[in-house]
Amino acid sequence: MTAWLRLHGDPPNALGGIYGDVWGPSSFDSFPLATGNQVMMLDTWYQVTWNITSNVQIDHLSIRLIPNTPWTGTLYIDGVTFSGP
Repeated sequence: MTAWLRLHGDPPNALGGIYGDVWGPSSFDSFPLATGNQVMMLDTWYQVTWNITSNVQIDHLSIRLIPNTPWTGTLYIDGVTFSGP
């Protein structure tokens, strides 16, 4: 899966990360799309790529933002594309 992500608002002092989560009836998987040691500028689009394993029966998908400090803003998600077998 690929997606474009953008943060807008008051910047967090430290970003805990942005994660992609997938789950189904009996399994769960999580993947870091951007981690706290990556600098993410506000109002800049970033393309992220996520290889979802085939061992998860997916019926839910989420993109989760984790700021390390109080933060007010918006996470924009655009151009989500799924590809593969």
